[in-house]
Amino acid sequence: GYTLAARPALPGGVDTVSVPLVQADLPDVEVGAVFGRALAARAEADDRLSRHGGGARLLARVTRLKVEATAFPGNVAGAGLYSLSLQVVVRLVPAGGGRPLRQVTVTGDVPYLAGRGPEATEANRRRALTRLARRLARAAWAQLTGPAPEPAPAGKP
Repeated sequence: GYTLAARPALPGGVDTVSVPLVQADLPDVEVGAVFGRALAARAEADDRLSRHGGGARLLARVTRLKVEATAFPGNVAGAGLYSLSLQVVVRLVPAGGGRPLRQVTVTGDVPYLAGRGPEATEANRRRALTRLARRLARAAWAQLTGPAPEPAPAGKP
């Protein structure tokens, strides 16, 4: 017969989470909103999202955003490949506040191509940002719902 997989467990007996606005002290304010939507969608996929202030809050902060041109062989005038990298810290905090139940840092990068003009390049960058945000949200969720990390041995950072 078939059995349904159990929902991933969150630390501290938390059943549902809310995802407030993601902090991103960057010139590109869109980054926080895109990651916040991806993180909320990931929690919703596991039926853990509370839109009314659930049992805990997922507080996220974008700590790094970097976009750089990447050289590649055979580059022709006007063609380009870019790399977008992102680092986000996500904390699972009880609804009433206090110490985080768990904190994870996720980092990743994704390439995208220049388009035929600034508008097309920007559209490619936005699609790349969305892909990366979804991937990092999945990674953060997996770490938040997975086994607790092993503590560092005494005397070691």
